[in-house]
Amino acid sequence: MYYRSITLAAILLVGAPAAAGAQSPEDTPASDLPAVEPFRLSPGSSFSAANGGDALIKPQPNAKKYETIVGDLREALEIIERNRVVSKKDGTGRLVRSAIESMLHSLDPHSNFYDASEFAELIGEHQNEYFGTGSTITNYLVNGLRETFIVAVTPNTPASAAGLRFGDRIVAVDGVKVPGLSSMRVREMVRGRLGTTVKITVERAASGLIETIAIKRDRVPQLTVPNAFVVGDGVGYIEMSVGFSFGTPGELDKALSDLRLRGITSLILDLRGNTGGIVDSAAAVADRFLPEGALIATQRGRYPIDERIWRSTNKSPIKMPMVVLVDGDTASAAEIVAGAMQDNDRALIAGTKTFGKGLVQNVLELNNGAGLTLTAARYYTPAGRSIQRDYSDGSMYDYFSQTHRADLIDRSVTAVKTLTDRTVYGGDGIAPDIDLGATQLTRDQAQLIDPLFFFVRDLINDRADGKNRVENIRQRFIFGENVVDDKILADLAIFLDRQYGRQQFADLAEREGQFVRSQLRYDLALATFGLEMAGRQQVMDDLLVKLATENIGRSGQLATEAARAFEIRRAKEKRSLSKLPNELR
Repeated sequence: MYYRSITLAAILLVGAPAAAGAQSPEDTPASDLPAVEPFRLSPGSSFSAANGGDALIKPQPNAKKYETIVGDLREALEIIERNRVVSKKDGTGRLVRSAIESMLHSLDPHSNFYDASEFAELIGEHQNEYFGTGSTITNYLVNGLRETFIVAVTPNTPASAAGLRFGDRIVAVDGVKVPGLSSMRVREMVRGRLGTTVKITVERAASGLIETIAIKRDRVPQLTVPNAFVVGDGVGYIEMSVGFSFGTPGELDKALSDLRLRGITSLILDLRGNTGGIVDSAAAVADRFLPEGALIATQRGRYPIDERIWRSTNKSPIKMPMVVLVDGDTASAAEIVAGAMQDNDRALIAGTKTFGKGLVQNVLELNNGAGLTLTAARYYTPAGRSIQRDYSDGSMYDYFSQTHRADLIDRSVTAVKTLTDRTVYGGDGIAPDIDLGATQLTRDQAQLIDPLFFFVRDLINDRADGKNRVENIRQRFIFGENVVDDKILADLAIFLDRQYGRQQFADLAEREGQFVRSQLRYDLALATFGLEMAGRQQVMDDLLVKLATENIGRSGQLATEAARAFEIRRAKEKRSLSKLPNELR
């Protein structure tokens, strides 16, 4: 059997909660579950990898013992196949997969099995690309039925060339009807091998006509720094929500260069929703902001091959004050960056407690194209704390639903000191220095998400005055004017009254005025400009971004103190080293 091994620190957030109305990779859906943060979507399942561990320690197996185990499994499968009440297609394959997954999950939550297509997607995520059409989709309810709609199209992609637009409803994929299916399932149907063709049947938002379009799948770039802009008063904002790929350091450098040309003097780095990525790339991100010699992270495993240390090699790090944003979906490699910034007192961390994933996996490719992730090590922050949450109770549901149980936390947390002698804790993710607290959508706000989307869909495609209206909206966005004016709010009230009944929704929208304006700005930006402009509107209305801006000065003071402490520590180390014999230096 042939193996290909790379080291991976993986997090699989299957069905993790996410908010409605935000950005996701092509054909990447919004979750159907309640939001953790208004207007924001998790990018879905993601994995974080390092380049270490180029070989896997493979002891010689006890041949007789393994022959017995394999024989028992074969016999059990044969008995099930002959005697179960209903014979299902490829039932044996599903049973074998279930057996492998159960075996791996008994070790830890992140050791896992992937079939050939899943493994190819896993590897492709680290190459800044996937094979698909270039559309972003999500679910909305229509008469109680879950339907899938296109909410954005990436420029210069097959979806763009095919004329897919905001609000188009996907009716079928390759003849298979999709109403009732989750957008995650539809995404899997739309994606496929490079160069193959997918037939997508859509109901056009503008005309209501049904048409089937044949689209050839192509490489679609997936930026890991999708947005960077100035949020005001010299404060730059960089979104890093997708994950760390091989291209992330270069994308960050470009974003920083562009923002510096615009005169920023401080920075907000947004790691919310970042579920991981390549650890070397994450370390390279931290390297941009930490002085030469500063510890970023360490990795400790069972064998010497799994031992690694990451230190900054940057002789001219970026010194501007900064705040790092995190949430419950910030995990794995993203927690390495947050932990390095916090332990070195380079930046204040703001938001909510991170996921708590500090296990490192080897990724093994099997000879049939499938693969395994197998935990081989743990990684630690510069102060020596483990980020990994306790999973000893064996509850996969609690673990992946991000339940930070108090009884487990009490057993696992450890107190350590940062560079300036602040106390931080390990064993349960990264706790923020500035805790925003819970920011879930209220029940009333959640009820308005779908109606607001359908209002914008109608508004954008209004054939009576739609063209002039859309152009007016575009101009307002460009010149920074108020987009959600009294006319739009009046039209919304009429729409809600006509479509849903005033008692239920129009009065509700009036009570939730601030939320409605924010969500409308997002949806209108998404419809008229796409993901980038929508992301900017989302950030400008973000309470945590405003809170971070207010605390950047305090973060800068902390970084100045840390820089002095680091120089004192380095001077002491040099003096101690000078006293050693030459052969021991």
